[in-house]
Amino acid sequence: MDVDLAKQTIFPLSHIIVQNATFESTTITFNLNILFMDLVDFNKDEPKADIPFRGNDNEQDVLNTMLAAANKLWSDL
Repeated sequence: MDVDLAKQTIFPLSHIIVQNATFESTTITFNLNILFMDLVDFNKDEPKADIPFRGNDNEQDVLNTMLAAANKLWSDL
């Protein structure tokens, strides 16, 4: 919940939040929220007309990378 005012955080990063745990006879069930985060870089140059992507940022790359990280975590678990 802290704000990184010194801007020392190295991205991409993930944050795991344990919501609650349920104790049963032989198992413990945890409910988790996992946040996958990265920064979107905005380019100040005007987009070229021959580039098929919309916008002047790397948002699609960030979304693809974070989805791959979430998929890898899911596979490992």
